[in-house]
Amino acid sequence: MGQTRRKRPRVAIVTRDDGAISGKVLSAYRHSLAISKKYDVWTILFHGSDRAEDWAGRIEHADDKTHTTHVFTADLATEHTNRLELYMRAQLLVHLIYEQKISALHCFGAHGKVGLVVRYAAETAGIPYMLSFRGTDLTLETFADELAANRLAAEGAKICTFNNKEAQRLATKLFALKCPTFAIPNSFDWDEFSKLPVALPSYSHPVMGMCASLWRVAGTDQLLSAFELLYPKIRTLLLIGEFWKPEVSYFKKRLSSLAHRDHVIVTGWIPHERIMGYIRSCDILVFPSVADGSPNKVLDGLASGIPVIAAAVGGIRDMITDRVNGFLLPDPQPKAIAEKVQYVLQHKSLASKCARHAQDRISRDFTRKREYALWENCYRVFLQ
Repeated sequence: MGQTRRKRPRVAIVTRDDGAISGKVLSAYRHSLAISKKYDVWTILFHGSDRAEDWAGRIEHADDKTHTTHVFTADLATEHTNRLELYMRAQLLVHLIYEQKISALHCFGAHGKVGLVVRYAAETAGIPYMLSFRGTDLTLETFADELAANRLAAEGAKICTFNNKEAQRLATKLFALKCPTFAIPNSFDWDEFSKLPVALPSYSHPVMGMCASLWRVAGTDQLLSAFELLYPKIRTLLLIGEFWKPEVSYFKKRLSSLAHRDHVIVTGWIPHERIMGYIRSCDILVFPSVADGSPNKVLDGLASGIPVIAAAVGGIRDMITDRVNGFLLPDPQPKAIAEKVQYVLQHKSLASKCARHAQDRISRDFTRKREYALWENCYRVFLQ
C-alpha cells in the first residue's frame, strides 16, 4: 500500500498595511511568493479603518489567487478603544487560524504591536510563530510603548529574524533572546522593473534625487536644507515618492519657505515597476535616513549605476563601504550632506567607479537567490 503524501504546512504571513509608502508590505508579498514554492502560504494584512462600525473587525478575502485576507479594524482614538482594536485583531486572527487550518504564523514586522497580536493568537491556538523585525521596529519603536510589546512578542517566538546584523545584535541584548536568530537582508531583482522607457519631464542638471517615503525619519527635512546650501551647484532636487500623511502639512509649509522652491520636484506616488526610470534620471542619489533597516530603495539606487550617498545607519552599513561602492554619511545633517555631495561632484572618476562597484556588489551579494536560500534555512529550523 503506497504512502499517503504529506500535506504541506500552511504558514500565514501577517503584517500591517498602514497606508504609508513602505517597503514592508512589498517585501511581505515578495516573501509570500518566494516561500509559496515550498509551503502553503496565506497572507493576512491588518488595515486601520475610518469606519466606526468596524470596531469589531471586518474580514475580506481577496478574489484572486494570492491567498490574501484583509482584516479591517477601527481605531476610535482613545486609549480604551485602541486596546479594543488590538484585541479584536487578535480574536480575528485566532478565527482565521482555525478557519484556514493555519499551522504556523510568521509576523512580518513587529510595528504597531502586531508582534504581540500574533503571539496572543498563536498561544491561544497552540501553534508556533516566527517574529521578523523590519525597518525601524528596533530603532524608533524602542523609544515608544511598543518596546514592552516587542519584548513580550520576542519572548515567545520560536525564531526571530532581522534584516541587518546590527539589529540582530541589538535585539539579542535588549530582549535577552534565547531562540535562534537570523539576519536576512533584502535583495534586488531587475525583473520587477518595467523594460519600457519612462517618459519624464526635462529636469535642469545636475539632479540630486531621493526615493523614499518622504518623512522626517527618511531625512527629507535635512535634504531640503542641504539643497538650499547646494543650489545652483545642484539645479534640481527630485523627491521620488509622496509625503507621509501625518507630515503633509509640515512639509507643505517647509516647501513654501524655500528660496528655490521651483527647483524641488515631488513626484507623488510612483508604481514600483516605474521607479528605476526616475532614479536613473538623477546625477546623484542621497539617502540621509536617521533610522533604517535594509532599505529596498537604497538597493535600487546601488543597482542603478548612479552614485549613492547614504547615512551610516542600520543595514546600510552592510550594503556600502565608503568610497568603494558608495559614500557614507556619518552625520546626516544638512551641512554634512552638502559637503559630501560637493565632494562626489568634484571627484567624478571616483563616483563612477563606486557606482560600477555597487552594481557588481548588488548582483553578487544581494540577489533573490541568496535571500531565498537564507529564508529556506530559517524555515527549515522553524517548522522542524
